Amino acid sequence: MSTLHTIKQLEERNVPNEINFMVWSDKMDLVAFSNVKGEVALHRLTWSRAWSLSPPKDGLTVNCMAWRPDGKVLAIAYSCGRVQLVGVENKKILNIQEIKGNITCITWVQEKLEASPRDNFNFKDDKPNNYMKHIDMSKLYLRDPTPSSVLNGSNSEDHKEAYFLQEQTELNLLLIGTKEGMVHVRIFGCFTCCILDMKEYLHGPCSVEHLKVSEDLTKIFVVTKNKSSLMQIFTVNSSIFKSHAKELFAVAMKYVKLMDLVTYLRNTIASITETWESFLLEIDHKLSRYAKKVPEGGITADFLDLLIFGICSPELQEFLMHDLTKKGLEKFGQTIEMSYTNIQKLLLKNVNKYGQNVTFQLAELRDRWTIRRTNNSGNPILWSIFDQGW
Repeated sequence: MSTLHTIKQLEERNVPNEINFMVWSDKMDLVAFSNVKGEVALHRLTWSRAWSLSPPKDGLTVNCMAWRPDGKVLAIAYSCGRVQLVGVENKKILNIQEIKGNITCITWVQEKLEASPRDNFNFKDDKPNNYMKHIDMSKLYLRDPTPSSVLNGSNSEDHKEAYFLQEQTELNLLLIGTKEGMVHVRIFGCFTCCILDMKEYLHGPCSVEHLKVSEDLTKIFVVTKNKSSLMQIFTVNSSIFKSHAKELFAVAMKYVKLMDLVTYLRNTIASITETWESFLLEIDHKLSRYAKKVPEGGITADFLDLLIFGICSPELQEFLMHDLTKKGLEKFGQTIEMSYTNIQKLLLKNVNKYGQNVTFQLAELRDRWTIRRTNNSGNPILWSIFDQGW
C-alpha cells in the first residue's frame, strides 16, 4: 500500500514590515530577507535573529540577494545599483561595487567538480607549461594585507573572520543582470572578468530577468524580456571559465590583494590628513578670536616682540594665559609629537612596506601576463586586468 505524503504548515512567524525578498542558505540553518524599508535581517531556522542591516541610504530598497556557495558571505543588490558583500558572522561589509543600471537578478555559483586547492597563486599543473615559477617574496616586505577595517580599531579576531578571501580555494562567479540588458560576471564577487551586452544578441533593448550557470561553468543561461514582453532564453558558451580556471583564479586573487593594499594606503593617508586638519582647525579657531582683538598686522608684531625682545602685549598675554593656557600649550606640544610619531609609524613603516608589496604584486602579474600573451597571442585571457582602471 503506497504512503500518501502531504505538505503541511509547521510554523508561522510574524515580522513588523512587509518582506519583498528572501533567500535560504543551503549550507547553514540561515535565512536572509529584506523588507520594504530596505533593511536586511538574518535569522536562524528557529527564527532567532542573528543581525539586521540598514540600507546604505534612506529610501533604498533591496532588489535581490544571493549567498556565496560556501554560505559565509551574502551579496545584497540595492535599487541604486550598489552591490554589497556582507560577512555572515559579523555583518561586516567586505566589498562594495557599483553597477550602472537597475539590477534585476543576481546568482552566485561555484564549479562543483573536485579539484586540488589553489594555494595563493602558486598553483601546480600536471601539464608542462612555460609559466614562470614565482615564489611570493612579498612576505619579506609584509604579511598578507589585513582588511581596511584594521584602521577602525577592531580586534585581530574580527580581521581574521572578515578577511574577504577566507577559505577561498575554488573559482566562484557572481553574475549580475540589469534592466538595461547587461550581465556582469565577477570572480569572488569583486573582480569583473566579463560583461555581456544582451542587446547585441537581440538587436534591440531588453532586460535580464534571470541567470543560471551550469555546474561545470561551461554554459550561462540568460532569460531576457524585450519591449513586447517576449521572453527568450539564451545559452552563452562560457567554457573559458573551465579551461582557464587556474589563470582566472590567480589573476582574481592578485586583484583582491592589490585592491586591499590600495585601500589600506588610502585610509592611512586619510587618517593622517584628518588628524592634522582637526588640529589646525582648533588652533585657527583660537587665533581667530585673538585676531579680532588686535588691529591688522598686530599678530605678527606681537609675536615678533615676544620672540626678539621678550615683551608680551596685554592682548597676547591674555591669549596665552586664557585661550591657550599652560595645559593647552602642553597639549599642543603633545599633539605635534604624537602626530610626528604616528606619521613615522604609519607613513615611513606601513605605507612604505605596503608600497613595496604593491610593486611586487604588479611586477609578478606583469610577468605572468606577458608570458601568457606570448604563449597564446591569439587568445588574450588575462588582458582584462588592465581594464580595471589601474
